[in-house]
Amino acid sequence: MTPPEPRTHAAPEVNSPAWWEHYLAQHWDRNDGGGQTRHFMQGLIAALPGPEREFLRSGAPSVLDWGCAHGEGVDELARAFPGAKVAGLDVAASGIDAARQRFPQQEFLCTAGGVIPRRFDVVITSNCLEHFADPLAVLPLGEQKSPEARIRRGLELQVRSLGQPKAVEREADH
Repeated sequence: MTPPEPRTHAAPEVNSPAWWEHYLAQHWDRNDGGGQTRHFMQGLIAALPGPEREFLRSGAPSVLDWGCAHGEGVDELARAFPGAKVAGLDVAASGIDAARQRFPQQEFLCTAGGVIPRRFDVVITSNCLEHFADPLAVLPLGEQKSPEARIRRGLELQVRSLGQPKAVEREADH
């Protein structure tokens, strides 16, 4: 018996951009990632406090779905808030390519490290940050940071069996 060939390529570290690139290209649809994304984004929209919901319905606020994968959450946000200018951002080009094909009417951005390239009125992330050891430090606010901005970041840590998110919020001055 001949021993197996040694691996020449190490598997990418889980949650690294290379890992997400592979997962979104090869496994997202097979594991119903889009259905899960819609479920969580619908729950997030339904749980929005009144003032936030009204803000998103007024005028044309710019909204970013950070970690948008194939764009299903962007689609849900655009349907719920038709006057908003909704965009999606992801680190995986394969995810962004799929999102652009599925939802050509929306804007999708792919940036290294998930850096937010310009200011948005609202940044939303759903079912994403819990993949990281220090989730509140991971969101690269980029242009969102300014001395006069007060940023509230919500983190969905756990989904209970009834589908209700357990949220932890931290307000930070930047």
